[in-house]
Amino acid sequence: MKEFESRNAREEIECAVCLEYIHLTEIAALRCGHTFHPLCVSQRVKDDQKCPVCKKQAQEDSIIPRLFFEINEKENSAMNEAAAIINEITSTLSKLDIELELIYLQIEHNSALLRIMSKMITACIKLLEKK
Repeated sequence: MKEFESRNAREEIECAVCLEYIHLTEIAALRCGHTFHPLCVSQRVKDDQKCPVCKKQAQEDSIIPRLFFEINEKENSAMNEAAAIINEITSTLSKLDIELELIYLQIEHNSALLRIMSKMITACIKLLEKK
């Protein structure tokens, strides 16, 4: 079964210029609040002197080159713990599926043995009745 991956949805956002994801460690912004890759916003402001999203005036010196976010470690820890529990449960379920399949095979085998033994007993009874 596929491993469950924990992923915090707030760890990535989309750049409004290139439409690719920006990881929180590489994010720049304009004073209007819109966020971009640093290189994307730098080139766009250099060419247009406007925010690519809201079209407000912007200069290269109005670019906030790097933002820092506080990520709640408790939440990430809880997500990682939940992922570990899900992976453990998934692994246990896989093992139980295999054990259940083995039990079904043993039941089929035992049923076949019972049919053979029943035929042998019937044959023995017929032989004894003839004597």
